[in-house]
Amino acid sequence: MITEAQEELASLYALDLLEGVELAAFERELTLQPELAALTRELREVSAAVALSAEQIDPPESLEREILRSVRTQDLPREFKPSPARIQAVRSFGWVPWAVAAALAVTCGVLQINLSRVRVQVRSADAEVLSLRSRVNAMDGERRMLQSRIAELETERSTLKTQVVSLQGRDPFNQLAAVALAPLPGSKDSGDAAAVWDPISQTGMLKAAALPPAGPDQDYQLWIVDPQYPNPVSAGLVTSVADGKTVRFKPDQPVAQVAALAVSLERKGGVPVREGPIVLLGKL
Repeated sequence: MITEAQEELASLYALDLLEGVELAAFERELTLQPELAALTRELREVSAAVALSAEQIDPPESLEREILRSVRTQDLPREFKPSPARIQAVRSFGWVPWAVAAALAVTCGVLQINLSRVRVQVRSADAEVLSLRSRVNAMDGERRMLQSRIAELETERSTLKTQVVSLQGRDPFNQLAAVALAPLPGSKDSGDAAAVWDPISQTGMLKAAALPPAGPDQDYQLWIVDPQYPNPVSAGLVTSVADGKTVRFKPDQPVAQVAALAVSLERKGGVPVREGPIVLLGKL
């Protein structure tokens, strides 16, 4: 950042008015500060433009005669007698208007540069204000979305509370459905099973008796027949039913109505659509 003192030195430097140590120090600063060097070049260009545009004014001829007449050269010591160099200096008073105009031009240049900097700062501040306003608007939009989501969650919570109260008033045993499964008529398979189905939790339990073990490459798979689906819905493998254990099951798809339960013998790991023979079947 350029200080006021540096701006003043730059103005003097542009007019070649710096000398000695001050001149050397300022030129060192020019090598270290590109911004200051740029300002100095601008001021030199301004002073040069003024120098070229200013009209050279010569003093009137009577001025020299009046000065010489007012000085009695014979009464002055030799060292005070006007020399040709001093007379020439008197004739050179024409540089004064140029110097004054150059100084004014340099001052105007500095002011113009400062004005440009202020304008840049103002534009930067305006852009920052616009950015902040945009962020505020975005935050207002997010706040409105959050308020809407909170209202939705409150509605959902009220609905769930109503459902909980409704479920608490039900008799869970009235909702359970029991199914007895047996081999198909004429089948050589043996064994039987019993299942309980809970439509609320969409889960059930199955227990089989006297069911022969499946082969090494086969598994027992449970199916739920629901009229809304073209094919029975798989309720998973029931590999341990042959051991007489109770197996929990849950269908792969939501079940609205259980028309029948069936156990089939399928390939190892089960299949998405029944392929093997049905060994047990029970209808509600």
